[in-house]
Amino acid sequence: MADYLDILREWERNVANPIIYEHLDSLFPAYCFRRIQAGSKDDHWASPFKKDLSLPKIPNKEKTVVYANDLFFREQGEWDNKIAIIDKLKEDNGLNTIYEAYVFAAERLGISVPKNGSGNLYDTKSTSQRLLEKLEAYFKWNLHNNTGTVAKDVRKYLNITRGFSEEDIETLGFGLVPAWDKVEAYITNPRQGFSLEDLKFACEVRSVDGYTSVGKEYILSIPFRSGGKIKGFLFRSINPDTQPKYIVNKNLDRKTSFFNISTGYEAKTLVVMEGELDALTATSKGISGAVAIGGAYLSGERRAQICDAFNRNVQKITLCLDLDKDKDGNPDYAKRFNANRRSIISILDIKPDFKKLYVAEFPKPCDPDEFIREMGSESFLRILSSAKPWWQYLSDNITKF
Repeated sequence: MADYLDILREWERNVANPIIYEHLDSLFPAYCFRRIQAGSKDDHWASPFKKDLSLPKIPNKEKTVVYANDLFFREQGEWDNKIAIIDKLKEDNGLNTIYEAYVFAAERLGISVPKNGSGNLYDTKSTSQRLLEKLEAYFKWNLHNNTGTVAKDVRKYLNITRGFSEEDIETLGFGLVPAWDKVEAYITNPRQGFSLEDLKFACEVRSVDGYTSVGKEYILSIPFRSGGKIKGFLFRSINPDTQPKYIVNKNLDRKTSFFNISTGYEAKTLVVMEGELDALTATSKGISGAVAIGGAYLSGERRAQICDAFNRNVQKITLCLDLDKDKDGNPDYAKRFNANRRSIISILDIKPDFKKLYVAEFPKPCDPDEFIREMGSESFLRILSSAKPWWQYLSDNITKF
């Protein structure tokens, strides 16, 4: 045990802590950290928020800081009231031990905690990440190779109903989910090297009295990617009457980063939509920067998606939210206005000087997926090019609703 503790300490010092520092913005998205003087002796992350995430009375872009040579959260004005990064991670996520906090960080950053007796400190992918990639490949293989009626129905749904080409289906990673007991049997086959515990940790699905609807009603798998990494799955029914349309694996966090956002600093321009299939349809038609909120607007916990986008150096955001019908079947302009207004407030609250914020409007009730399939990508690009600056959109509509 003493040897294993030594291995853990070495791993924490030489592997975990440096990687945690490099990705502080993604582990603590609500703080909207900016990295300053990276690689220098004064390398540090800075946040305009206090340690308790409230805003100071006097604005300060570096109210809370974390230095590379220190690894403590420190707040200006309360410098000695510090908390270590790993303790902060434990506290914010309701974890019980430092070890659990390191496991939590490792799973999200794609590294492995060394196992007792392994001495393996430098795995580049966590067990969960490898398992999710294995599941994606399995679901894709099942969609393309299964000759049964269900597989044909899913392929028809994607090709005819949704308008995806065979190339789109392959590129976007759609898959067919078999009955969940078959998934368990596949993953726990000795050749795969995973256990049921690994599957539960990486991709647990909801069940009632031992029954899960994944692989029965919910048979279409959509990999949830953010920052170039698969984080879990959306499972969708192809029956239009099924509600809800999607269910997700239980530990998938959809609120800290946009679905489909590019990796690194490549995402300079974002087109923000509500639904994941909206973003995938737009992407398949060549619309760059299409991302999804996974909800109706940007507010509350989903403010973290905005912080993550700014940390990726996003320069322009166009809101392209649904225009729904009201209970009488008429365009619900008021609902769309309120969704856009709340999203605008959230974005500007986080970055008040952000100028390239626009709002695109559909002329009739639809979502981006429906509009593109009916009118084509060129018409959708015209909608985007005619988007109004946020202040003009509010000025034009604020007296109407």
